[in-house]
Amino acid sequence: MVISKFYILSQLDGSSAQERVAMSAEQLQNIQQAELSAVMGPYVTLGFVLLGIWLLITSTQMPKASTESNNINLWPTIKRLGGKKNYVQGVVALVAISAFMSLMFPTIFGLASQGLREDTKIGNSGLIMAIGGGAALPAVQGMISDATGSIHFSYIVPIGV
Repeated sequence: MVISKFYILSQLDGSSAQERVAMSAEQLQNIQQAELSAVMGPYVTLGFVLLGIWLLITSTQMPKASTESNNINLWPTIKRLGGKKNYVQGVVALVAISAFMSLMFPTIFGLASQGLREDTKIGNSGLIMAIGGGAALPAVQGMISDATGSIHFSYIVPIGV
């Protein structure tokens, strides 16, 4: 919001649609170019900041993960996780929520991870896999919409899954 208010919106031309129609092609082109630059600049800067953060992360030596045991009993762990109310609710919530995921994920993840103890590794892996549903299903819905020509029919994906 702050970037938008100070760095983008303040740079946009206030001409109305009628005023823009009355402008010469060159004037309109100049205004559009200035507005494009106003919008593009902050996003390009943000992209470089994110690239810098990524470079810092990739160049930082991370500690080696330690484990008490390399033996993972997958099916018994999944059964135990299925019996933990917080975990099941967390998985359902992560799969069901696609909007506002970035704001809610840390809270949901933390609440769903409570009390997992020896099942924490597999349990948290399941929570992370639940994100895949939110990432893959919109693409599937879009393909169905494109194939059928009906956005209404494509809602079979979130309803049926």
